Amino acid sequence: MGIKIRALIGVAAVGAASIVGAMPASANGDVYSKAVTPGYTDAGASAKAHVVFNSRTSITYQNFTVNDVCPGDNFRAMGQAVVRYTDGTTYYGPEHFNSGCTSDPWFASSLPFSSSKRILWAGVRACVDLGSTYSCAAPNYVYNQY
Repeated sequence: MGIKIRALIGVAAVGAASIVGAMPASANGDVYSKAVTPGYTDAGASAKAHVVFNSRTSITYQNFTVNDVCPGDNFRAMGQAVVRYTDGTTYYGPEHFNSGCTSDPWFASSLPFSSSKRILWAGVRACVDLGSTYSCAAPNYVYNQY
C-alpha cells in the first residue's frame, strides 16, 4: 500500500509540474526592440522600457526611451507601446519620435496605461519612419501575471 501512495503522489507531482510548465512566463520586466533601416546594417531605431503590471487591466511603462540608432540614415526613429489583449486584439500606443543622431532620445519616466479589457502582454516596438511608411521590428513583450 505504501508503494501505491508514493506512486500516486509522484503522478500528481508530475501532473502539477506539467501544468505549471505549460503556463507562459509572467513577470514585470524590461523590453527592448530594434528596427534596422532597409539597406543599412547599423542604422535604425530602438525602443526600450520597463513594464510594470498593476492589475489585469493596468500597466505602467517606466523609463520609456526611443532612440535613433546611428550612423545617420536621415530617417526618424519611432517607438510605441504595444498591448495584446486576451481577446486577441492589439493596441498600438501613440507614436514617439527621436529625430536624429544629434538630438536627445525621446524619454518618459512613467507612462501609465489602463483599459477596460484584460491585458495578455505588454511591450514596445521600434520603427524607422521612411516617410510614407514604417519599417518596424516585431514587438518585444512580457506577459501579465494577473
